[in-house]
Amino acid sequence: MKKVFLLLICIIFLCSCSKTENVTGSKPEVLKATNLYLQTDKDYVKEILKNNNVGNVDVFLNWVDHFNIASNQKCGVNTTWTSINDIKYDEIECANKYEKKYQMSDGDCRITAFALIEKDLQMSKKIQDEGTYLMFDMDVIDNNKDYKLVKNKRDDFVTLFNEINISNVGDKELQNVFSNKWKEYGIKINNEKVSLISLVIEDPDSKVLFVGHTGVLIHLEDKIMFIEKIAFEQPYQITLLNNMNELFDMFSKRKEYFGGEKENGPFVYENDKLVHTY
Repeated sequence: MKKVFLLLICIIFLCSCSKTENVTGSKPEVLKATNLYLQTDKDYVKEILKNNNVGNVDVFLNWVDHFNIASNQKCGVNTTWTSINDIKYDEIECANKYEKKYQMSDGDCRITAFALIEKDLQMSKKIQDEGTYLMFDMDVIDNNKDYKLVKNKRDDFVTLFNEINISNVGDKELQNVFSNKWKEYGIKINNEKVSLISLVIEDPDSKVLFVGHTGVLIHLEDKIMFIEKIAFEQPYQITLLNNMNELFDMFSKRKEYFGGEKENGPFVYENDKLVHTY
């Protein structure tokens, strides 16, 4: 009887070990995303970022840990790679959990993307006075010491993401405005492996275009990786996709990017190149 009992214990132990190994050691699949909760996922993403010469990787991962420590699964943070169709973040729960631990807001999509491309970012002239749409970004950059890296490049950040006046631009020329800004300011990202994805939105009332969402794209051998911070007090998300069309489809399911019928777009750019219009 004792031998049978010990045999059962061994079987249970081996099964549980096997299951754990599959979860932590399996190769991530496309159309799945991680919030970098597990160390194995952080190590996987860190290796890809460093292999593609992305800058400030350790700073980025510290920001991820900072957020994940404050949040929990009720907020929507996933502990494993999860289908992008099953990911849902509770904005209120995320904010409540974060604000219980920290007094100052954390970063957003623009701050995160900027940090990852900052070392490869080039521009020939700069904007120094930010507009209304960067108000909350600048509050974080100027007052949260965790984002000193971005504060030291404040003018570069403003130049890259400041809103664009379109009061004298017709509907047919709208899609060229963002690209023309990159040309005017000589904006370039000097890393062929990495690009900036910008989802540009029209505000017809204020007569401006602004970067409503952004993230960093890495072209891997057989897939693409998209790195983003969903929003202030919402998780970091790294998504593996087969192609750009799947990225556009993922964006299309986020209703917060889409306004009224009178708005054109949104427009999606890879660096300065228009790649999709909704």
